Amino acid sequence: MKTIQMTKTTINRDGFQGRYFASQQRDIALLVLGGSEGSVAFTNSVAKSFSAIGISALAVYYFRTIQTGCSLSNIPVETIEHAVNWLKNSGTKKIIVYGLSKGAELALLAASLIAEINGVIAVSGSCCIFEGLTWNLKSSGKSSWQWRDNEVPYVSTSGAVPSFFSTLIKNGEMNYFDSFNRLLEVEMTENTVIHVENIKGPILLLSAKEDVVWPSKRMNELIINRLEEKKFKYNYSHKTFSPASHFLTPTHQLIYSIFRLERNNKPLCRLARQQAFDCTLDFLADF
Repeated sequence: MKTIQMTKTTINRDGFQGRYFASQQRDIALLVLGGSEGSVAFTNSVAKSFSAIGISALAVYYFRTIQTGCSLSNIPVETIEHAVNWLKNSGTKKIIVYGLSKGAELALLAASLIAEINGVIAVSGSCCIFEGLTWNLKSSGKSSWQWRDNEVPYVSTSGAVPSFFSTLIKNGEMNYFDSFNRLLEVEMTENTVIHVENIKGPILLLSAKEDVVWPSKRMNELIINRLEEKKFKYNYSHKTFSPASHFLTPTHQLIYSIFRLERNNKPLCRLARQQAFDCTLDFLADF
């Protein structure tokens, strides 16, 4: 495979913190958001995977840094707006937001609010806004996000979702599936769903049939239903993979072993990640 030349630029100004992996394709760029793990290294590795094959990517760190704070709670969506403006001012013509898990929740929300975003790739994401998290992954009592200084309405998880450590001990993996499934039944309202119909571009939803973190497959199906009901005018699709875990991203990380499925089916889970990556590249080819 031909080696693609890329350059790395660290940004710690203009209202956001991140690293830009520039590559051959400069007109189009991905804005990459990690999940509740808050790992700078993980977000960088995903962005670098795209840059390595010729797609410029900006990894944005929206929490768990000195500049952003340690809690995933009341994160300003303006952080993404500032990153979008930086890409625009750098000459990018089209911006697609790529998010995993809570980052996918943020990607869909940001795209529904920021007209300059031209598409979304949501990996193992959510159809609604859930309560934020403290530094030790407990419910924060606040929304995950805020916009224009107003807290975004959210589904409360307080008392409904067990702590990270207790679920790890009880289930032998990071498994909140049943808890979030129940919340969708009784707590989700029109006020707390993401208004995906306001997104100004195509949407690709990726989910794993065996996702145990939360019911991403079901939530993506609810998003598709909403797009159909609202007669969404752009292309949209939902791809499901099996056997596969929550982490349908184009990298291999030690954290994946936190799931029983990954420990028992490494080759097949790796294959699912490659298939998800291929779907992502097909989606990007249309821009």
